[in-house]
Amino acid sequence: MESAQYQTYYGIHLNDHTEIWGGNNYNKILVKSYPDENLSTTGSTDLTDPVDFLYPPLIQNAYSLDGVAEGHITLYNHTGSSATFSDYTVSIKKVAEDGTVTDLASHTESFATSRTVTASNYYTLPIFVNISKQKVKAMEKLLLRISVTVDSGTLSLSHENDSSTSDIKIKIPYARTG
Repeated sequence: MESAQYQTYYGIHLNDHTEIWGGNNYNKILVKSYPDENLSTTGSTDLTDPVDFLYPPLIQNAYSLDGVAEGHITLYNHTGSSATFSDYTVSIKKVAEDGTVTDLASHTESFATSRTVTASNYYTLPIFVNISKQKVKAMEKLLLRISVTVDSGTLSLSHENDSSTSDIKIKIPYARTG
């Protein structure tokens, strides 16, 4: 059995850079290392809708993902009162040049009782997504989608451009070819 080669990505939002792919604009992107801290960024996004992070480069002609994608995401409560959530879903997708989005793998974690994030605090959640031999073609890019069911209050997904506290970190397993 061959082992996967892992690549680590971090999710950030750049205010002065837009990736256009498949007819959509992406300011939220995945990077291999944090860019300069002086870049204009947005530190969080309210979790009213799913949040997408595009990996801008085309990786190679064609490749496969196979193994467990793992890492973490961080929620932030920027309000003056507590907020609760009951589940979250992390999906790895591919986006074709024509905008077609295909789910490669996803994982939902549901809690028997809602989790509470107190005012002005963070809550970090693990990511473990099993990916089984999913092919990605030459003109397709990777997309990380994060969804959280907020039951009460307001929560945001934190994505600071800060290497000292990585808010969104995911290791993607690339299958060896040969």
